[in-house]
Amino acid sequence: MEEGLISVCLLTYQHEKFVEDSLEGLLTQTQKNVELILVDDASTDGTVELIKSFIPRLKQEFKRVVTIFHEKNSGNISKNINEALKQSKGEYIFEIAGDDILLPNGLYILKNALDNNKDCGLAHANAYIIQENYHLGEWYDKSQVAWYGRLECKSDVDLTKKLVWGSYKVHAPTTMFRRSIIEDIGFHDESIPTEDFEFWLRMSTIIKFYYIDKAVVLYRRTSNSLTNFWDGDKSWKLQRAFYADKIVLNRYIGLLKDNKKQNERWQRFYECFYRDFEKAKDCEWVDKIKSEMQLKGLKIPVERQKDYDKSEYYLNLKIKLYAKWIEKKNEPNYLSIYMENMDCKNVGIYGYGDIGKSLYLECVSQNINVLFVMDRGGNLIDCPTDVFVLGDEIPVADLLIVTVMDGYKELSCKLREKTSAKIISIWDIVMD
Repeated sequence: MEEGLISVCLLTYQHEKFVEDSLEGLLTQTQKNVELILVDDASTDGTVELIKSFIPRLKQEFKRVVTIFHEKNSGNISKNINEALKQSKGEYIFEIAGDDILLPNGLYILKNALDNNKDCGLAHANAYIIQENYHLGEWYDKSQVAWYGRLECKSDVDLTKKLVWGSYKVHAPTTMFRRSIIEDIGFHDESIPTEDFEFWLRMSTIIKFYYIDKAVVLYRRTSNSLTNFWDGDKSWKLQRAFYADKIVLNRYIGLLKDNKKQNERWQRFYECFYRDFEKAKDCEWVDKIKSEMQLKGLKIPVERQKDYDKSEYYLNLKIKLYAKWIEKKNEPNYLSIYMENMDCKNVGIYGYGDIGKSLYLECVSQNINVLFVMDRGGNLIDCPTDVFVLGDEIPVADLLIVTVMDGYKELSCKLREKTSAKIISIWDIVMD
C-alpha cells in the first residue's frame, strides 16, 4: 500500500458512446497522487480502441496506469472489480463505471471527508442524474439529483440494520473507502454478480460511513444500466437483481431481531419485484414470486395491471410537486410565514422520503420546531429527530404535515385518531 495514493478502479463494457467523457472527467481531477486501474470486460464495440488512444494522456496525468483487456466476457461485475482491486496500491479506493463522469473536485471531496473523519471507513456523496445522450460540456439539470434533502452526517450504530431495512442508501459511483477495509473483510463476493450492496453491508459491521451532500459524479441512466428496469432487456435485469438481493437479504436479515420487522422487510422486497415483473408483463415471474410469498406466509398483492394509470397519475403529481417545491424554497422565509399564518409553532412530519427530508431541512433552516417524524420504518429511519410509527403514541403538535401523496384521505383519518393537531398535505402548502 502507498500512503496517500488514490486508486481509481474503472470498469468498462460496451461504453464506446461514453468512455471518452468518463476518461476526460478523470483527467480533470483537482486531486493529484492518483493511479488508474482499468478493466474492460471484452467490449466488442469501439471501447478498447478509444481507451488505447487515451493511454499517453493517462500516463502523463496519473502516477500509475494499469489496463486489463479481457478476451472473453465474464459478465461478473464483482469479479472484474476484484481484479482491479488486486492490482491497486492506493490507501484510498474509488470505483466507477465507464459511462459515468466524475466531477473535477470529486476525488478531493471524498478524500477530504475521510481525512477529516478518521473514525469513518467509507465516504459517499450525491450525484446528478444525466440522460443517455448527454456529452461532457453540455447543460444538465442540477435539480435531478440522487438524493433530495439528505443531511450531511456520520452514520450511527444502527447502520447495518438501516441498510438491511433499506432506509440508508449509498449511491455506488460516489463512494471512496480505505484500503485497510479489504484487509479486514475481504473482496467483493463473486457469487453475487452485482457487487455493491453486500460489500457495503459487510463494511457497515466494522466501520462508520460519512455522507457528503454534494454531487461528485454525473450518473448516467442508460438502456443497458443494470438498475434501469424499464429499458433494454427488462426481465433479465429484474431476474438478476431479484436473485442478488435475495441472497443478500437471506444473509443479513437476521440482524433485524424483531420477527415482525423481518416479515415486513420480506413483504416489501417481494412486493416490489412482484410489481416490477407485473409491469414488465412477465407472467411467469409474477407467478414465481407469488408462490415464494405463499411459502413465506406473506400477503399476496392484489393484481394491479389495470391500476397503472393511477400509479402514473401519482408519479406525475409528485414530479409537479417537486418542481413547485424547489420554486417555493427560493422564496425567503416561505415556510415560517406560512406557519405563522396558521398559528403553528410545533410541527410533525409524516413520511420521510425525499420530500419529507427536504421539508425537514427547510423547517430547521427557518427555525421551525419539528417535534417528530412519522414513518413506517420507525427507528430504522436515518433522521436527526424522534421517529414514530403509526401505532405509537406521538407528542402533542400544532400541525402534522403529510408528505405521502397516494392514500392521503385514508391516512389522514387514521392520523386524526392519534392526534388533535391540524393535519394538512404538503400539496396544500406548496400549491397554496
